[in-house]
Amino acid sequence: LRATDAMGVLMRAQKLPQPLPLADARALASDLGAKSVVHGALVQEGSGVRADVALYRVEGGDAIARASATAPRDGIRTLTDSLTAQLLRQVWRRGAAPSPFLADVATSSMDALRAFLEGEQHFQRLYVDSALASYTRALQLDSMFAQAAFRLDYVRNWALMPPDTAARAQLLRNSSRLAPRDQAWLNIHRRLSLPFAVRLDSGRALAARYPDFGLAQYSVADDIIHSGPTYGVAITDALPYLDRADVLTPNQPDLIWHRSMVLMAGHDTARFRANIEQQAAGPLGAARSQAVYFRSVLDARARQRPTPASAFGTMMGDFMPLLRAAPQLSWIVVGGAPVLGMSGQQMDSITGEMERSGAYTGLELPHGLGASSLAASRGQFVAASSRLAAVERPDVPEPIALAGARLAAISAWMGFLTIEQADSVLVRARARRPQLSSIAQAEFAWLDGLIGVAAADSARVVRAAAANTDTSKQGRFLAQSLPSLWRERRTGLIDSLQALEDRTIAAAGLHAAALPVHRLALGRALVKQGSPARAERYLQWPDAMTNSLRGTSVQSQFASVTAYERGLAAEAAGDRANAIMFFQRFVEIADAPDPPVRPLVENAKARLAKLTGDSRK
Repeated sequence: LRATDAMGVLMRAQKLPQPLPLADARALASDLGAKSVVHGALVQEGSGVRADVALYRVEGGDAIARASATAPRDGIRTLTDSLTAQLLRQVWRRGAAPSPFLADVATSSMDALRAFLEGEQHFQRLYVDSALASYTRALQLDSMFAQAAFRLDYVRNWALMPPDTAARAQLLRNSSRLAPRDQAWLNIHRRLSLPFAVRLDSGRALAARYPDFGLAQYSVADDIIHSGPTYGVAITDALPYLDRADVLTPNQPDLIWHRSMVLMAGHDTARFRANIEQQAAGPLGAARSQAVYFRSVLDARARQRPTPASAFGTMMGDFMPLLRAAPQLSWIVVGGAPVLGMSGQQMDSITGEMERSGAYTGLELPHGLGASSLAASRGQFVAASSRLAAVERPDVPEPIALAGARLAAISAWMGFLTIEQADSVLVRARARRPQLSSIAQAEFAWLDGLIGVAAADSARVVRAAAANTDTSKQGRFLAQSLPSLWRERRTGLIDSLQALEDRTIAAAGLHAAALPVHRLALGRALVKQGSPARAERYLQWPDAMTNSLRGTSVQSQFASVTAYERGLAAEAAGDRANAIMFFQRFVEIADAPDPPVRPLVENAKARLAKLTGDSRK
């Protein structure tokens, strides 16, 4: 809604009859370019005043909204705020509110409403700090404004920030003031401990119940994109929900990003291109710069040339305010060659250029973690484990502090580091972070035992399993993992490992450190057993846009190697198109491999040449 200039209205109205007839009010509104006009009367009522107004279309007809309010004679602000709120409720029920989260206006403060809408505009540009400041101001102006608390809590969670405990308490205290659909959404997403399958089924039911609720549609897609492939749900299952959300809330700030991830993973280049062209023609902002970037990726691929650094830099210019507000997202972007459609060399060159320009000043820690993950994805596991020494500090979160140990142990199991190299990293990491929580101690014991599996040292595996005393679901999962991995390595049997994975997928409790190990072991075994089509259920896990610290590190480090195994499975299953896609992805990313990784790259190139008939591959 846009109001005409107040002084213009007053100056013109002074020359018209008083009181002002409706016909003259409509004519004045038309002259000023307005499509509707508020018209009514202000009368004395006892010691106060009463206003009765109605909203009319300029072209004629009955009132489309009516409002009445009373106030003391000196309470004009109270009067106008109440009238405005009443009219807006009726107007936004008839059409589209400026925010999809205003199914009803749960505030009588126009200043609070204005601050809330400013927050919505900031979030559309991914200016997270500014959005949070506006939502906070709205809550300060009206502590009962449930929608402001709802959005403040949502945006903090979206940016991977810890919750604002005071705002969350306000949200829960006033949740009855939310629209029923918002309350239902909140009830689902407050219960983060729900197994993924249960949460996804609940979200799908909500989306079916409220087909015009954009957040419900988007949240189903979001759950699938971030977690689905880890739990056996293909990322392309998100597309129908993304399509519906795009119709309902086209300004959702990361819709283009999510759709791009799905279409790239699904190898749907034609649809990907059409979606990007639509977004690239839209208004300036993060959505447009993302679209322009991905268009550059597609154009470069079509010409078999590198993606221009300028395209990435332009996109990152829009993302920098977000990265500074939520630094933990920075290393996800830096280590994101597998999901950004770039080769390892391109990503390394561009982020290095940005680092030299000072773009990452103040983001050195997350940038360093991202750079090490990028090195691992390129097949440089020795360099990656060495770089991670810089993050093994007492002041960083445990999942980051153990990143080097995690990379080393998994790499040793895969044969990319020697047992001695991996052991030296574990000793280094433990010495630098002697105090660990119970679940972190369980993870460290599992990493130690994994090296024991790689070294065929049964005594070490037994000691490591005994050292895990954590009783949480994840702790129990890790405790059961080592015997299953030992059985698989010594006998080739995957029955206990597969049962553990399937049981945990259904009931929650997965630990991200075990993902690349369990899933590669299962995928390889199923191919060897002659069931390659079944392997994709387990090998698709890197398609998930994981946003946890531990999950994203293992994803960015081992996605390229997993792409190689997916290529082998697809080829064995007779799926030529996907085999080409996965082998090509592996070759593009793992472009500077250490000697132990080099045979895989050469084998992928040979298979590509055979599949495509191009001896130059």
